[in-house]
Amino acid sequence: TDGRFDDERQTIDQIVGASTLPLSIIIVGVGNADFSAMEKLDGDEVRLCSSTGQRAYRDIVQFVPYRKFNSPELLAKETLQEVPHQFLSFTKLKNVKPLDTKYDFNASVSELPVLAHQPSAHVLSRMATAYDLKTNKPPLGAAMYHAAAASSATA
Repeated sequence: TDGRFDDERQTIDQIVGASTLPLSIIIVGVGNADFSAMEKLDGDEVRLCSSTGQRAYRDIVQFVPYRKFNSPELLAKETLQEVPHQFLSFTKLKNVKPLDTKYDFNASVSELPVLAHQPSAHVLSRMATAYDLKTNKPPLGAAMYHAAAASSATA
């Protein structure tokens, strides 16, 4: 985001309404704009309150200004830092115990488990291809997915 939005009241109302859902909203501020409105949405200092006076049940928004981080790893860590707490606050709200409570959410990036998941050929074949606007060709990543889909389909 560039830090601005025209429908602040409606946005806050929607976030407060969604605070009972299994949802995390992550906002990354890009550039040197004034991000005070995004910081307000983050709700770390003051819990969001709707136009009808309803307070958010839990904090579901994480705002991170891109300019404050000089490495992708630090940006990723800060961006995703609140998600485990948001997940646990949802399970507590719904009185559901998470299946694995032994996971160390403060682990360093090098200690995180590698998740090996390859989408099925069906999913890959239905993926929309994003095209590079200058070359009008799919980016390398999309080409690799489509190649994987083709090889999976023939296997």
